[in-house]
Amino acid sequence: MTPVVQASTAAPAAALLCWLDPTLPTHAESAQLQWLGGQLALLAGCDGADVLLLYLPAAMIAPTSWQRRGLMVACGIVAIWLLNQARVVVLVQMYRQYRGGFDAAHTVWAPLALALSVTLLYGWLLRARRANP
Repeated sequence: MTPVVQASTAAPAAALLCWLDPTLPTHAESAQLQWLGGQLALLAGCDGADVLLLYLPAAMIAPTSWQRRGLMVACGIVAIWLLNQARVVVLVQMYRQYRGGFDAAHTVWAPLALALSVTLLYGWLLRARRANP
């Protein structure tokens, strides 16, 4: 799982963190984000696969055409990856600057925000289908 986590999550997150804060260079080493004075391990659950595995079956059984389902799957994969990257970046920044709030954000708020965002995306894609059959 480590090569998948590094390629899909750690490396892009490190690049995004470097872009957002060039004064604190961050790099991905295996499945860890490392910077001067700290590091944060990205485990198997940090790649967003759990949300993806909940979304994909829902998109595949959506009451719509196969073409719309394919669009829902493609949009979902991209959106979940982007949202997960944002989640990782926010969590790393919290870990760097406000460790007291990291645990609650990591275990409750970030997963809840990701799940809610994907639920809203699913609903929006279904509603768009009804507006444009």
